[in-house]
Amino acid sequence: IIRYTFDYTDQNRSTLQKYDTPEKMEAYLKGQNLLNKFAAWAEKKGLKRRNNLMMKSRRLFEMSLYGNIIYNMLGMEAYVEYLNESDKTVLKAVEILEKGESFPQAPAPQATTDNKK
Repeated sequence: IIRYTFDYTDQNRSTLQKYDTPEKMEAYLKGQNLLNKFAAWAEKKGLKRRNNLMMKSRRLFEMSLYGNIIYNMLGMEAYVEYLNESDKTVLKAVEILEKGESFPQAPAPQATTDNKK
């Protein structure tokens, strides 16, 4: 994938330069049918095309393809930002921070039942 995305970036640099954020670049890349182009490229390199497995892992392939192109064009910070948008752990951490729940809370006092007379 890295070799393909490097070649793709190099061949399409003038078009890709128009997109200055990971969101804009991803939106453009989604319309480029990159997964099928990658599969055809890999097939020419001797990798057997396995459509069922490819479709099963479509989202992972696309994230890797788009992420590498974003990295090539916009750098590491944009790449990490792109990956974090769908990272469940990062999203949960942001949710906790936004709710102000990132600091430990003292346990609530419990009602005592004192049966002593």
